[in-house]
Amino acid sequence: MNMSFTPIPACIDVLQQQSLNAVYRLLSDICKHPEIKVNKALIQQIPLIKKGLKQQFQQRFHRLMTEEPCHIHRGIIGEVQHQIEELALVDKEEQAFKLASDAFIEKAQVLGGINLALLTIRFEHVTDQQLEDEDLPLGPQQLCQALQEAIRVIELHTEHKVGFFRRVLAMLYKHYNDYLLDANNTFIDQRICEHLDESDGRARFRSKREKVKAAIKRNNLLSSINQNLTLDDEGNPLPPKMDELLEHIHIPPSASEHVLDVNIMAPDASKEELLAAISQLYQSQSDEGYLQPRSELTLAKQLQQNTGLSEFRVGKSNANSISMMSLLFEDLYNNQHIAAAIMALIELLQVPLLKTAILDKNFFADSGNPAQLLLDLVVEQGLSWAPDKVPEKDFLYIKLAQLIAQVNKNFDGSYSVFNQAIHDFNQFYKKHKLRVEMIESRIVTTEKAKARVDRAKQEAQQHTEITFGIYQLPAAVDCFLQQHWQQVLFYIHNKYDNQRNDEWRNALISEKLLMLNFNSHAKADKNKALAAMKKMMLNTGMENADVNTLLKTIIELVGPAAKKIAKAELRSVEKPTSESIDIELTDEQIEQLQNQLTVGSWLIDHRQSEGEKVKIAAYIKHTDTYILVHRNGTKSDSFNSRQIYTQIKQHNFTVLERSLMFDKALESVITAIRAA
Repeated sequence: MNMSFTPIPACIDVLQQQSLNAVYRLLSDICKHPEIKVNKALIQQIPLIKKGLKQQFQQRFHRLMTEEPCHIHRGIIGEVQHQIEELALVDKEEQAFKLASDAFIEKAQVLGGINLALLTIRFEHVTDQQLEDEDLPLGPQQLCQALQEAIRVIELHTEHKVGFFRRVLAMLYKHYNDYLLDANNTFIDQRICEHLDESDGRARFRSKREKVKAAIKRNNLLSSINQNLTLDDEGNPLPPKMDELLEHIHIPPSASEHVLDVNIMAPDASKEELLAAISQLYQSQSDEGYLQPRSELTLAKQLQQNTGLSEFRVGKSNANSISMMSLLFEDLYNNQHIAAAIMALIELLQVPLLKTAILDKNFFADSGNPAQLLLDLVVEQGLSWAPDKVPEKDFLYIKLAQLIAQVNKNFDGSYSVFNQAIHDFNQFYKKHKLRVEMIESRIVTTEKAKARVDRAKQEAQQHTEITFGIYQLPAAVDCFLQQHWQQVLFYIHNKYDNQRNDEWRNALISEKLLMLNFNSHAKADKNKALAAMKKMMLNTGMENADVNTLLKTIIELVGPAAKKIAKAELRSVEKPTSESIDIELTDEQIEQLQNQLTVGSWLIDHRQSEGEKVKIAAYIKHTDTYILVHRNGTKSDSFNSRQIYTQIKQHNFTVLERSLMFDKALESVITAIRAA
């Protein structure tokens, strides 16, 4: 199939071809396996598979670079339930491919999680979009789909096609993390987000894993209050049918304020009448200044007293949905760190969220659907928000209020209105926070650069000592290695912030050629060894004349060397003397701290008179340093693990929980129902 594509940036074009070549090599290696090699029919189809794979890569990279996604991923549980239903409609071949893909995706997301997160951030920078790893052509989802589409079209028995697909995925899994690392290194070569380090990827990866764990936890919680619990073949609880579950939930007597009073003489409320009654809440609202919560009544009681719902009898399933939503919002209102003005916006979100729960019985089971994500977004912004002296200039608050008003006005029974609100806010927020982020970025970049340089110096020195310290070398050769060659290693490590890249591997090859001469090897050739080192030195920016002078000085001195016997005679490698190396905290305490304090976390600094909100802008792993900034992006403070752990224990800082607030509130509600 011939396709015309819009030109894409050079770095992406390089990445596309590099990634495709890696998969081509993988296919070639698999074809050498004895079991595959004897399958002549399959071997003949390999060129067709490669052609199909190239088309798939072109399409997926083109789509990523030319289409701006305005979608929100619906979450793990909802998607799984959706997929189970769809599987009943597909043929056995497609089902077999899907099962193999799911197994690979689950493992690959953990294996390459940090590098995949870094790659996503870099793609976001190039495309100027908000992305998930599902959007990336190199992510496990799209990679599986591309391979599947390329293999499925070949004329071969299903068993052979699926078997080959599984073997490809097994081989790909072995190299997947390196595959992602090479892609990140390609971006670094192009000087795109080269300042990123492991802590950036780790923060993003943890956020992703939190969502997955929350989805699994939600499924288990819902199953725990299911009176008709069923298990799969492995003894795990199956997701309950939500319409049946909602029919049989018993709201505890202690939560009577969240239960609708039943009028057995009233007619049953139709879905349309129920939605119309919900729409009557908060119909008029002032647009001036900061809003204030309008009622101290629970959502259930407001519906009972302030709408026409009292004229009807609400079915058990819908009544329980109202009760659960009422309980859920009460839990959110108990968060003392959310200002009243933000609470007023959250109050207005009760209407569209309750309507969604009435229309979609899977609402409470579908972790991370767009309606819940919008609520999480408002809560997250609210936790870091502080009122402006002039409300009319508080553009962030005004934007949130406008979006919530639009959601209420334009709600049409679908998730599109929530998707659009989240998209619009993200576009606005990106521009609104640009100045603050520029200030914050300069601070973080400076701190990271310093730590990166220190780490590169240490790694280069340590490598040189370990590699060449066992030889008794002429002073000039030793000086060359300790100063000039070590500078090459420093340059490479500082560029990539790791040793797993082609330039470092080429440097190791150069060293091995040199050591052949030290060891009197039969293939020793000092001219070849120094030529290889010269190429590396020129690649790091050294002048040709300077390199020639250095090599001319040592070329006659390169030869067999007597190995040192006593390891104690090796030159010691300087270790960082930073106080940040903490030996007081246990591994468990450090893990607890890192799970609690991720990049982007907000804290209240109680050392200030009014309790100022500050954010963790970065964690520098090499120096064990947490960088804290004010809301305007300027630096607040920096602590190592021991120091910030002590500050929290002494209640000088309070960590604000800001993510997945819907999940946390729902967990509280379900726990209360289960306990009753």
